[in-house]
Amino acid sequence: MSLDAVAVAQLRKERDELLQTTERLHLEHGVAREERDQALREHNDAQQKIGSLQAELGTTTTQRLGLSASLSG
Repeated sequence: MSLDAVAVAQLRKERDELLQTTERLHLEHGVAREERDQALREHNDAQQKIGSLQAELGTTTTQRLGLSASLSG
């Protein structure tokens, strides 16, 4: 086998390895984006829950203060 043929074979092998690496990185990137999106959804759900609980606490506090004022007045 000539040196040119050896060089071409080596370059093809390296190209194939780079293509495989590129494909793997694209897949990993997709998985990372899915995980990020899931984390954002969970964060948003938690924020909504916190907002609901804060509103509920405010309502309960207002009701108790009103009751307390009416009992003492």
